[in-house]
This record gives sequence, C-alpha cells and structure tokens, in this order.
Amino acid sequence: MHRGLNFKQFVVKGIKFGIVGAIGTFLNLGILFALTEYVHVYYIYSEVVAIVIVFGFNYIGNILVGNIKIDGGNSEKMQGS
Repeated sequence: MHRGLNFKQFVVKGIKFGIVGAIGTFLNLGILFALTEYVHVYYIYSEVVAIVIVFGFNYIGNILVGNIKIDGGNSEKMQGS
C-alpha cells in the first residue's frame, strides 16, 4: 500500500527537484552560449542541442537524487520497505 509523503519528505523532494532544475537551466544556457559563440552554430540549432542534452541530464539527475524511481510501477518498492 502506498502511504504517500509526509510534509518534510515532500519539501525535501521539492528542493532536490529544484536544484536539479536550476543546474539544468544554467547548463542549458552554457551549452547554448558555447555552441553559438565558440563553435559558431546557428542559435536555434544550438538551443535544440542544449534542450536534448539538458533533458537527459535532468532525467538522470532526478533519478540519482531520488525524485524518480524506476521500479516497473510497483509502489511497494518506492517506500523503501
């Protein structure tokens, strides 16, 4: 049975999610700037590349910090019991 999160767990997960998202935002801007200014790629193509890279980074980052569980949909495993 899935019991849900208490308030403290909810806040901690939200902070972790926000940190990963903030890092992803700066990573996106850095990739965009580097590709556009130094590699001289058209800025729209640079942004597409940055979005794809950061999408993967955010997904993996949220798995590593524990916001996403890959367990085949079994909610019992999500509780860590």
